[in-house]
Amino acid sequence: MTPDSIQRLIGGYLAAWNEPDAMARQQFLREVWTDGGRYTDPQSDGEGRDALDRIIARLHRGVPGVQFSLDGAVDHHHTVVRFAWMMKQPNGSVLHGMDFGDIADDGRLNRIVGFF
Repeated sequence: MTPDSIQRLIGGYLAAWNEPDAMARQQFLREVWTDGGRYTDPQSDGEGRDALDRIIARLHRGVPGVQFSLDGAVDHHHTVVRFAWMMKQPNGSVLHGMDFGDIADDGRLNRIVGFF
């Protein structure tokens, strides 16, 4: 994968996290997430695209208007990515975190482990 394709992949992944509309979010996830991909963070753990969609939907129900953005460059080598992000809430508070992930042979994310 090229640096540009990695950037597009992570951009699409964050776009899915930013999308409150279920249909639009599922389209983003189909483009960037494998069918059996696993997502894990301190509060959530799920396997499969539908599980990740439910995790994101739960966040939007709890924090309407939340927005994610990159907080620096995306690092990658071989099939591994690492990127820092910021989650901005409508009340102005910001949460910083970092994700580590694996990219499948088809160029989509197959695993994300998030820390915050």
